[in-house]
Amino acid sequence: MDPFDRTIQGADTVFPPFERPRLIDWLLILIPLLPLFHNLGAGQLRGSEARWLSIAQSMRETGRWFEPLLNGEPYWDKPLLSYWVIVLASWPSEGVNELAARLPSALSGAVTVLLTGWMAARLFGRQFFVAAGWILATSFSFLFWARSASADLLNLAFLTAALAVYVESYRGIRRWHLLLFFVLLGLGGHAKGLPAVFLPLGIAGLDLILCRRAELKRSAVWMAAGAVLGGLVYGLPFFLSYLSNGDWQLLRLMWKENFVRYFDAFDHKSENCLYYSYILPLMFMPWSLWLPGALGWGARRLKSHAGARFAFLCFAGIFLFFSVGQSRRSYYILPAFPFAALLAAFFWGEIGGRLERGEPVQRAWRAMLKLPVGLIAILLPLAIGYLLAGRFIPGIAGEVVRILPYSWLLALAGAGAGVFFYRAIGGGGAWRQRFLAVGLLSVLAAAYFSTGGVVLQEMGLTEKDFAREVQSAYPGKKVIYFSLGKSRLFSYLGPGLSVETPEAVLELVRTLKEEPLFVCNPRGLQKMQEGNRVVPHILLRAQTRQIGRLVEAKDTYYLVECALGPGFDRSKG
Repeated sequence: MDPFDRTIQGADTVFPPFERPRLIDWLLILIPLLPLFHNLGAGQLRGSEARWLSIAQSMRETGRWFEPLLNGEPYWDKPLLSYWVIVLASWPSEGVNELAARLPSALSGAVTVLLTGWMAARLFGRQFFVAAGWILATSFSFLFWARSASADLLNLAFLTAALAVYVESYRGIRRWHLLLFFVLLGLGGHAKGLPAVFLPLGIAGLDLILCRRAELKRSAVWMAAGAVLGGLVYGLPFFLSYLSNGDWQLLRLMWKENFVRYFDAFDHKSENCLYYSYILPLMFMPWSLWLPGALGWGARRLKSHAGARFAFLCFAGIFLFFSVGQSRRSYYILPAFPFAALLAAFFWGEIGGRLERGEPVQRAWRAMLKLPVGLIAILLPLAIGYLLAGRFIPGIAGEVVRILPYSWLLALAGAGAGVFFYRAIGGGGAWRQRFLAVGLLSVLAAAYFSTGGVVLQEMGLTEKDFAREVQSAYPGKKVIYFSLGKSRLFSYLGPGLSVETPEAVLELVRTLKEEPLFVCNPRGLQKMQEGNRVVPHILLRAQTRQIGRLVEAKDTYYLVECALGPGFDRSKG
């Protein structure tokens, strides 16, 4: 009898017998975690990372843990826990740096991978432990955000941990399950927001009502106790913030960012309710090639396999929750990734196992498993050949390879992994061997992202080097930021006066004894010159690297000294 063919009758939920992962399983699941930490502190801040570093640094310097400050101004845009963990990670060093800012996300990513593998072992069997972890760890957007300073991976870790505790309770609800579940909800609500509370609570509640009514009644008292404890954990930071600041700004932030944004978005708007239908497959590459089969197979096994039903319920609930919301961004959908990984691993294991045993499998399911493997088999030698010989091709095609960091090394590593890949898919081996062949290529891609990808990202970033040049040329000199918004320069040059209008620049030039130094971007320089109020003299400039013939160098920042324009003096406008 197929060990996966278990029938759910009434309220009885049956899972495959649980076998704890062995040492070899733990060693294998750690392999794809290495790219999460390799070169983690290399390169300057990217995107919105500067906000987390700057606010954490201000908390560390001032000791004002309940007042997030960005360039000296209050910045109530995210809950506080994501800043606190960065301060904690920075404690061994003199200040907050790139490594400390990103380390909490990487650790959260590693915890999420291990929890996903553990849920796979609980829901489907030990043989799925490694597969689910590898799929999640090497999916592109998960790797990207796990290497970025943000609140998203911390939020994901708490959400996954709460649902993992719920899965653990399937073997019998214990008191600590209920208490820990609600405490994780309370903490998760301060990682990024209430989705880390609503989603696990909604999914677990629905599953309890549908399948575990008897356990729900027996555990009602301890469930209520857990809810009270979780509510206290969630409410404590709001109360402490009130005691520290004398207002309920943190509570207003929660209402604005979670309820107002969800039902009536004030930014991050998207009119397309199908947004995640096409963005999630792009983010989940390369494993999204098997996602249609995974979702279809999970839906087919809803009534006959409790693990498939729970994983599908989690994925569908999370997907629908964010699709219905009025505010949409690609990274909002990250909470669906662990459950997409569970379903993909289940699909690989069940279809591959049936084929391996010679059992009949419908052509459609067989095709959805094998066609992506065949596509990789075709594209892999083409990619390796391009990496090896592409630099000799004239024009843009050759230029791309010539600027690609470590292209020769990548080609050689790909060739080595390709040998194992073709032997695995051509020798009629077990599904685990074929999966590891595909997984090895994914790990190789992840490893390249943490090496060559860092070099590529740095090519268009200038803030860190520019800040060092300014501090070296004008040590101890305070600069004034002009029309820079939320620039990453604040993290490297430090907080300073920020002005937005040419009139404010004129007033500073007229009133200050020394001619002030301003930092601006090209648009700001043009804006500063309007009306000939001041005459800026460029002292230093930051410029991006020219990338062969593909990307020309361009100015990004200027350090300027301003003098009064014609007709303007210190006594009149």
